[in-house]
Amino acid sequence: MANKKIINPVDTAIDLWRSGVRSVDARRLIQDYVRVDGDRLAIGDQRFGLADFDRIRVVGAGKVAGVMGEALEDALGPNLMVGKNVSGLVNVPYGKYGGRISTGSRVWQFPARPAGENLPTAAAFGATLLIEDLVERAGSRELCFCLLSGGASALLTHPPKKVKLQDKRKLIQWLSRSGASIQQINTVRKHVSDVKGGRLAARFKGFHMVCLSISDVIGNQPGLIGSGPTVADSSTPEDALAILSQIDPKLRHTPVSIQRHLKRTKSSPVDIPDNVTNHIIGHLEQAIEQTMEFGLSQGFHCLSEIQTDEFETVETAGRRLGQWVLDQLKRRPGKPQVIISGGEPVIEVAANPGTGGRNSHLVLTALQHLLDSGIDPSQPFALLAGGTDGEDGNAPAAGAWISNQSLARVQQMNLNPASFLRSHNAHQFFARLGCGIFHGLPQYRTNVSDLRIGYVGAEPPGGPPAKV
Repeated sequence: MANKKIINPVDTAIDLWRSGVRSVDARRLIQDYVRVDGDRLAIGDQRFGLADFDRIRVVGAGKVAGVMGEALEDALGPNLMVGKNVSGLVNVPYGKYGGRISTGSRVWQFPARPAGENLPTAAAFGATLLIEDLVERAGSRELCFCLLSGGASALLTHPPKKVKLQDKRKLIQWLSRSGASIQQINTVRKHVSDVKGGRLAARFKGFHMVCLSISDVIGNQPGLIGSGPTVADSSTPEDALAILSQIDPKLRHTPVSIQRHLKRTKSSPVDIPDNVTNHIIGHLEQAIEQTMEFGLSQGFHCLSEIQTDEFETVETAGRRLGQWVLDQLKRRPGKPQVIISGGEPVIEVAANPGTGGRNSHLVLTALQHLLDSGIDPSQPFALLAGGTDGEDGNAPAAGAWISNQSLARVQQMNLNPASFLRSHNAHQFFARLGCGIFHGLPQYRTNVSDLRIGYVGAEPPGGPPAKV
């Protein structure tokens, strides 16, 4: 195993990446968190007597909300599914995530938007109205599960009365391309919505609502996951307008209907019922911890880092990881070195971008940094970055990788990364290179942001090869 890793650094990096992603598989997370314990339903540290409620409703949204719903059905078991008349609706993308109007199960998966397009749609709007109705009609002896994962902000959408859905789409698309952080984007989303910022939970009058979330945001703040439809929000319309004014000083990219709504809406807290609880069942730190354990078990020296600055750019992260590789190559370690890195850096996209996303752009930035250094590595290395949801912008891949062999190939082909970086066309760079495209897993069942792996092999016995 160890010899294989030294010989093939890319396989090593992929093995490490996959070990972390599998640890936060949505199905596993639900099954570890929800179980029937005799006459009680155990949800994390919470316990509910089965005799205290007569029915279970399930709602939700997100890239892996469908898998969460299927896992919840398995965890509840067939007897409880029938006895408590379990039913519900979750909004999911269609494509690689599934998205069938009915799975033959009691929790329907509604295909609300295309995979890879993280924008609200008319279909998502219509299905959100049904979800709101399910929540609002819950009786006093009805338990409600709300299942959320990354992507829920676009899939759970209900613009205020005087805000057009198309205006909201335009604004979110522009913010996503302008370098705004997910914290900024989701703060704006909350105040251009009748379902986010706790407004879904405010409709609930049943026995108890339990929200289970898989986090894809820095710091795992419940109010930012899916823009917090079940969490009390302390931000105001004025905060949202201030964010827009900061990014778009003359508000040229902010539709008039949204400007008017934010200026006219009074700041008033959303009243969240006491019988609403929120649980984060999966997050990036778990994936990093598992990757670290796997790396140590293979005899590697491992370190980890996680993004804390919401405004860190893809270019900064790429150069930092490229420098880590460079430092290890110069140090010539006697033991394989691994860095496990996670986060979701911001990216400001060109006016007419090519094909790619955060991960391929980050890896290409690191490649440029290594080329600029002039190093000719005698040791194997690899650097990989992939979206744990299987997506990387508009590219048909999860991310990208580079190695000592691909570095040599770039030099042989005389390819210039700089022009591809300027046009945000990183995926096409790797396509032209003929290697470096990373597809991740055959089936994606999680979304905890981006995971990056750097690997530098040990110096060969006897030291570096002699130069002739």
